Amino acid sequence: MNLLCPICNEPFLEKVQGICYCVSCGLGMDVTSADGIYGDEYLIHYLLYETTEFTKTLMRQRMNFVQEYAPIVRTDSLLDYGCGAGTFGDYVNVNSLLNVYSYDPFLKKDHSFIQYLKEHKKFNVITFWDSFEHIRRLGIIPLLRGDYIFLTIPIIDQMEKGLKYWKHYVPGEHVWYFSTNALVALFGKWNYKLIGQSDFEERLRSSGIKSFCFKHGG
Repeated sequence: MNLLCPICNEPFLEKVQGICYCVSCGLGMDVTSADGIYGDEYLIHYLLYETTEFTKTLMRQRMNFVQEYAPIVRTDSLLDYGCGAGTFGDYVNVNSLLNVYSYDPFLKKDHSFIQYLKEHKKFNVITFWDSFEHIRRLGIIPLLRGDYIFLTIPIIDQMEKGLKYWKHYVPGEHVWYFSTNALVALFGKWNYKLIGQSDFEERLRSSGIKSFCFKHGG
């Protein structure tokens, strides 16, 4: 694997708790393989999870966050990347005019997604709910050509001091450990501007979970 920081393209020279760390950008990377930790149990967990009242509230607030920043018309499309059981996509289908495509690279082994990309010029909205930090090859993001990108992600702004006891420190599962500045810088490199930020998931779930909206070309 290429051990260069995706923001500044310089080598990761530091390590914090075994995590490669770019001091100048505030970005951490875990090179441990996550192969094999996703499968039937992962899917069953989300299938059970989606029936709870908490999940219904979470999906509603995620949709509210999307609608707050992205103007939506009937012909628009939404890609929910890392969708798990497709819970958010199902909610969107019932409660909006968007055309939804739900995709989870950990579960789908066919090539339907690649074919879908070839048939569509871009997505109006792309969502990464609890999935962005798992994507090993971040270069896929600009190729998806989203007008608006929404994500919920654990944020640690002082990794050097607090990683060891951080709730979201999950070796072998989370590939990336972002500070707010690192996340904004990475999207800026792809010509995206931060236009919205919220703590609604932190209030619903646990500390450190932040939500962001980026707009292309802004």
